[in-house]
Amino acid sequence: MYEHAGKVMSLSLLHNGPLPAFLNKHLYWTITGSVNNAKPTVEDVKHVDGDLHNQLLQVSDITPN
Repeated sequence: MYEHAGKVMSLSLLHNGPLPAFLNKHLYWTITGSVNNAKPTVEDVKHVDGDLHNQLLQVSDITPN
């Protein structure tokens, strides 16, 4: 699967075409070594994993004693 995706992207670059826009921006930044730009938020998780999103919201609402 990853090999096929790589071939699609490289062919698009070779022919001066647009890159496929299926990568999440945070994943793209991580893959390209720009990990400092990858600052995902709780809302970025919402569409991927609703349960994790809810758990993160609960943890963020906890106030220290």
